[in-house]
Amino acid sequence: MFINSMNLRSQKIAGGNNLRLDKINKRGKVYFITLVAMLSALSSILVFIGGIPIIPMATHLKVDFSEIPCLIGSIIISPSAGFLIELIKSVIGLMKTHTMGIGETMNFIVGSTLILSFSLSFKWIRKNHSLKTSFFLSYIICMIITCSVALITNSIVYPLFFYYMPSSAHVTKNIMTTYLLSVLIMNIIKITVTVFISNLIIRLLKGHRSLKSVISKK
Repeated sequence: MFINSMNLRSQKIAGGNNLRLDKINKRGKVYFITLVAMLSALSSILVFIGGIPIIPMATHLKVDFSEIPCLIGSIIISPSAGFLIELIKSVIGLMKTHTMGIGETMNFIVGSTLILSFSLSFKWIRKNHSLKTSFFLSYIICMIITCSVALITNSIVYPLFFYYMPSSAHVTKNIMTTYLLSVLIMNIIKITVTVFISNLIIRLLKGHRSLKSVISKK
């Protein structure tokens, strides 16, 4: 009888723990979906607001702020969440395309590289370093990887895009060099602005419970 009562008690405890785990898992899924939806909506709004052209010779290259919600999501939720926000934002951005989706695809490739290179580096570096150091080192890694990807993809896609344009549109070596230099400058500024503002927002919100895992060392 004593053994049976102990078994019943352990079964009740196990059942109670399973129910708690189910509630936690459901709460986590709701939290994930809610945050991803909110940040995706904010990022999409920033896409439609548009960016700021900073290079006179390439006015179509603009610095916008739509990557900031993606980067924040990748840090406070997970890198995969940041990638998902970037994907949703890019798909919605196709509604205002003027380049047959080519520009949006390029932005998605470069934006995803920015988000993943920074967030994965940050998660790894944060284990042994302060928040400030983690942001700085991740920023350097992100800058190198993202700018490299931007230059490679643009050097391939840009000539192909103009290949199907009227014969008057001819890409010379000087034009290509100037364009790639503009791409490099624009991405350096965009990455710097995105990381700086994301860092500022996370520091302002560091008291929120969702950011405890970011602020505290693991």
